[in-house]
Amino acid sequence: MERTMAAAAGGRLLGQFLLHGLWLVFLSLCGIFLLGAEFYQNWFGFIAISCIPALVIINAVWEFRYPDRLAGVRTQPWRGLGFTLLAVLPGLLLAYLSFNLVGAAIAPPAPFLMMFIILSVVVVMWQLLVFEGWPFVRLGRYLQGWAMLATAYLLAYCLYAVFFDFSLLTGLPASWYALAPRGLFEPWSAIVYAITTLAVLFALQLLEFRPFSLLKARPWWPARQPVYGLLVGGFTLLLSLLIFWLATGYFALDPVVFMVGGPVSFLFGLFLLQDTTANRVLVAMAQPARGLLLIVISMLLGVLLCRVYGWFMLSIAGQIASGPPGYSAELWLANAMLSMTFPLILIYCHFFSFWPLAGLYSVRGAGNLS
Repeated sequence: MERTMAAAAGGRLLGQFLLHGLWLVFLSLCGIFLLGAEFYQNWFGFIAISCIPALVIINAVWEFRYPDRLAGVRTQPWRGLGFTLLAVLPGLLLAYLSFNLVGAAIAPPAPFLMMFIILSVVVVMWQLLVFEGWPFVRLGRYLQGWAMLATAYLLAYCLYAVFFDFSLLTGLPASWYALAPRGLFEPWSAIVYAITTLAVLFALQLLEFRPFSLLKARPWWPARQPVYGLLVGGFTLLLSLLIFWLATGYFALDPVVFMVGGPVSFLFGLFLLQDTTANRVLVAMAQPARGLLLIVISMLLGVLLCRVYGWFMLSIAGQIASGPPGYSAELWLANAMLSMTFPLILIYCHFFSFWPLAGLYSVRGAGNLS
């Protein structure tokens, strides 16, 4: 009897994933096609990524409880539209400020500006997953969200200025070179390493941050922030460095090629799998076996869908130049997976609560990022 029930639940979960996952991929590919090649490749990624920190704050920090009047709206699609607009407006404002203050108003946005915007996403995820909103937790959820959003951009700029060296970049207006950081590392390697830390963090989340989360079983100082965050963060940085060195040093992969086929594909597969199923895949399996298996499934799913997106890229855009210096094909794929599909996953699964397909498969307890 238990086996029959488990098989039925597993079949339902698979159907839920296929329905919502295929719907999201379809929406993403349609969106890319309708945007047109020029806007998609030059502007869309910059604008979409600028909105992601606000999307994350509303979902994982505010949990759709603020503002009160909007939180009281229960009818879809009005609830989803309201919260989406609430995320898009500050995202557009921050995009405008970043474009002028960091990007020197160079149009279309140059790769160095995209790196800064990506760093803001990395920082807000670190704030959420590693430091759990510290040091703003005492402000209350509403003010904490705004503080985390502002801090994400300030810290991103500090990281951008200290670690990114654009001294060898050519082909940009002279006005930009006065602003260009002369940091410690070659910029492509720096941004790929940052994205690798994000992949490692979400892999640790699948493992429920074991063994570090076991520290919280006792009321002692390693379980408190910021010590706990420093322990998790230090481990994440070291493991990411090892993975990055193995990929780009030992196996001699180009950093951007590794980024698309490795961290970006993994994150894409993970978000699609977990969010469309409300984090209920393999819930009966104990850790760390569950987390390890989810990591493998997410990676395989991401690589498979990266191939699908690559076929679509060739179908609508033809042969796009791959490799340095422009990495046009690699950036097209990265944008398709994380600039287009990831925000859609957040908006569809959480903001719209799977509307308009929720009735086909009831989804209970859709989990947040945190």
